[in-house]
Amino acid sequence: MTILIGHGGASAIAPANTIASFDAARRAGVDMIEFDVRPRGSRLLVAHLAPQARWRGCLTLDDALDHLAQPRFSQIALNVDVKGRGCESALVAMLRGHGLMERSLISSQ
Repeated sequence: MTILIGHGGASAIAPANTIASFDAARRAGVDMIEFDVRPRGSRLLVAHLAPQARWRGCLTLDDALDHLAQPRFSQIALNVDVKGRGCESALVAMLRGHGLMERSLISSQ
């Protein structure tokens, strides 16, 4: 069985871990979208590196999950790559709150 996974969404087409990259991954026909989650203070952000989490326009996990919960993404699984400790409970709660827990894989370093 082959599973097509879009790393950071479709990071070869659009900047990784962005709405544009998630949309590009869907158009490319991936089975799963991998993206990075990093805690920053009391928020969870979609960012691979710590400096990216400090950028003003960094995508929040809540905004990313709102987007990925849309019906057009319903057949795409999610691989949430956790880049920091202590945010696991909040992450699971957010995935459940958006109805995405059942199609999510949570991975970590």
